[in-house]
Amino acid sequence: VVQFDGSDDYLSRTTFSNWPVDDITIFIVQKSELVNQSTISINGVYPTYGRFNAHIPWSDSNVYWDYGLTSGGSYGRIYQSIPADFSSGFQLYKFDYDSSVDTLSFDYNGIEYQSGIADISSIVDINGQTGFEFFLGRDDNNNDRYLNGDVAEVLIFDSVLTDDQVSKVNYYLSKKWGL
Repeated sequence: VVQFDGSDDYLSRTTFSNWPVDDITIFIVQKSELVNQSTISINGVYPTYGRFNAHIPWSDSNVYWDYGLTSGGSYGRIYQSIPADFSSGFQLYKFDYDSSVDTLSFDYNGIEYQSGIADISSIVDINGQTGFEFFLGRDDNNNDRYLNGDVAEVLIFDSVLTDDQVSKVNYYLSKKWGL
């Protein structure tokens, strides 16, 4: 478990290989305080950026999932308020983007909370490119959004998992972390 105190600590990486370039599924097990913060993000290079951000949770109890670029020059986003005492224990989050239906989805503790059309026109291939930085424990471009909480596990898949695969991963993470 990696503990973040919300001040200025985070983990980062600037070299990418085998990073998903389209479909993606991410599982995150964490517990955190209810503040403006980010768990996982990628800071990109103008004008493509390579938007990738999961705010868990924001101060309004919403979880935000930002991904890719839309035809309007913005990024695909879904968000949903979740009923939880964030600091009470570990929670399980799943995010995915399915390019075949252009949909972003978000699950909380094994229940789908939000799914919607993303209008994503491009996903930047950041593999081997310079200027991109992966962050665990902070926002992609704002130094005051550090995570105040514990991240137990992050799993990233380069595809959208089937319902059976999601069930198996949920079971594995739930058993491992006592959820």
